[in-house]
Amino acid sequence: MPARTLTALPLSGLSALLGSRTRALAARKWLFETRPVPLVLPERIPGVTPRAWDAVRQEAPLPEWRLTDRLQSPDGTVKLAIALRQAAVETVLIPAEVRSTVCVSSQAGCTRHCRFCATATMGFQRQLSAGEIVLQYLVAGAEAPPERPARNVVFMGMGEPMDNLDAVLGAVHVLTEAGSPRLSWEHVTVSTAGV
Repeated sequence: MPARTLTALPLSGLSALLGSRTRALAARKWLFETRPVPLVLPERIPGVTPRAWDAVRQEAPLPEWRLTDRLQSPDGTVKLAIALRQAAVETVLIPAEVRSTVCVSSQAGCTRHCRFCATATMGFQRQLSAGEIVLQYLVAGAEAPPERPARNVVFMGMGEPMDNLDAVLGAVHVLTEAGSPRLSWEHVTVSTAGV
């Protein structure tokens, strides 16, 4: 896996790679609005020169991922199983009246052994990268109805966020900084088992 991925790059890093903040904003808009979420980056996107985009494709591709299962309940909640390299995680889209919430995982499995949690029975596989966490938001957010976009994120999926704090904070930074999706800090919740 490359050292960095597009989904983990802060706007400043993407601007440096593309040689322009305007191009970086265009790339972010494309990334967070493209439906369905691509498995790999296309050869061209709107608003970015081919030469600049080639640098992104070579140096910061998308994390390796694939959707392995999708379950939808009658209330519209969608549970997704996503394979990330050799790990599998769950991500959930929870629609509400005005906006939807995406519940993301911060680890594949968990380092804690909480008796009330089914993830505890899986054991711990590995930490997720910031890019893999942001990718979960992208994939689940693409499932949100247009009239109820994914504007909330909760770190209440698999794993203990405080045991992977650098990646969690990196993902929160990408999701809340200028450019798409620019979530409000008040709409991001990091839940802990009490670390």
